[in-house]
Amino acid sequence: MPDPILAASDWPTNAALIADCAKLNYIRVNDKVLDPTYGRGLWWTDYRPEHLTERDRKTHPEWDFRKMDEFADATFHCVAFDPPYVAQGGRKTIGAKAQDFADRFGMVDCAPTPPTVQADIEAGMRASYRVLKRRGRLLMKCKSYISGGKFFPGVHYCVVAGWETGFLLVDEVVHLAGTGPQPGKNLDGSTRRQAHFRSNFSTMLVFRKP
Repeated sequence: MPDPILAASDWPTNAALIADCAKLNYIRVNDKVLDPTYGRGLWWTDYRPEHLTERDRKTHPEWDFRKMDEFADATFHCVAFDPPYVAQGGRKTIGAKAQDFADRFGMVDCAPTPPTVQADIEAGMRASYRVLKRRGRLLMKCKSYISGGKFFPGVHYCVVAGWETGFLLVDEVVHLAGTGPQPGKNLDGSTRRQAHFRSNFSTMLVFRKP
């Protein structure tokens, strides 16, 4: 018997995680799959569905994953959704890397606060529900995180939003990852004290449309 696919694992990339989703039939051989946040297509380097439709602002400048107006209702069997899920902060300007991230994921600007990020995600979930066929699956990445010194339960909000949209939650996956360097000093030069557990994972939720 092959080794089990664990619900919490340190997949080297999202592509490896997606490949395991396919092994579990969350993406099936003949599925019509939409990736509304294609970016550079890095989800699909280990496994690529035969019938994959990808959209982002680099290739389709008018694209917006919050609406998906290009597609009719009940078009796809699966939506693989990797939205920007961490707020960029309240800065008036953002770095080129963050802006490129926003552009690739169908956003004109990076949402600056957790509530605005969450509103964009939930709009994308509702659009995904509309374009999915009956019993279609939504695979989406999300995260709970610290913003402005406060815990923002992004995963919890996504679960609730999925239920309110009409989805059934059928699986939850923890993608373990490393963390970047932690600044040792505050802006005023004082020593920074850790006040929360340092997050070293993101979450994939698997929903099904009834």
